[in-house]
Formats: sequence, C-alpha cells, structure tokens
Amino acid sequence: MADDQGSLIVRRRVYEKLAERAALSVDDVLAQSTGFTAAFDDQASNSAALYRNLPRAVARDDGSAISLSIAVRWPARVSDVCRTVSDQVIDDLVRYTGERPQRVDVDVAQLVSEQSTSVGGTSGTRDKPQRRRRSGFIDLPPAGDAVDLRKAASS
Repeated sequence: MADDQGSLIVRRRVYEKLAERAALSVDDVLAQSTGFTAAFDDQASNSAALYRNLPRAVARDDGSAISLSIAVRWPARVSDVCRTVSDQVIDDLVRYTGERPQRVDVDVAQLVSEQSTSVGGTSGTRDKPQRRRRSGFIDLPPAGDAVDLRKAASS
C-alpha cells in the first residue's frame, strides 16, 4: 500500500476565494458593493441578494475556468488592469493549489472615480444611489489633466 498516497480535493469555493484575493492585490482594483442588480442582471436573477460585492469570482468545480467581475478605479488603463488581474489569479492558483486554470475571464463591472473612493466608496457603507441620466450615457470625470479645447484651437 505504499503507492496509495491519497488525493487532494480542492473545492470550487477555494478557487473563487483565491481569485478574489488575487484580484484585490492588484493596484486599481477596488472592493466595492454594487447597487440594486438582481432585477436587471441575468446572472443574479436566481439570487435573492440585491447587492453584489466586487470582486466576485465564479469557478468550475475543477478550477479549470474562472470568471471574475471587478471594480476598477478611474482613471486606469482597463486593459492593463485586466491583464494584470488575470496573470495574478493564475500565479496565485498555481502557487496555492498546484493547478493552472485553462481560462481566466475578467469583467469590469464597475468604474469608480477618485472622488467616490475618497468620500468613502470602499469603506463598506453603501452610498446613497445617484440619479441616472435618462439619455443612457454616463458622465466620467476627465482622465488626468483636462485640456481646454478652445485655447488649444486658438493657439
């Protein structure tokens, strides 16, 4: 019986928690609570929760594929943040479980401006929901130094 060393079973929730922790270790990824989503989100339609915490990971039972939703600080290069998160998740899963996922999908569920993070957006308290514009567009704060187009055109 010297050859029978047993086996290690890693539960799906372990992969999910490791992926969430790995995402939070990346700069510009924030711990955030989203607003009322259950009535509008296909994935949340079978859930009783009205709020969703980010980052949020969903993994296959064997950990071969992980889907991760994150909140990113604005202004940040979203593509760079997503690539870094994916690499960090893979590195951490290999380090802690010995298994390399075949696929890590990163979805940016929320952009959070510097103003809302300094006011207390990540403190765990829920901010009062802001009224949305009816046009369907979202106003984003300027990234970096704003350029006055009138001055630039007259120069």
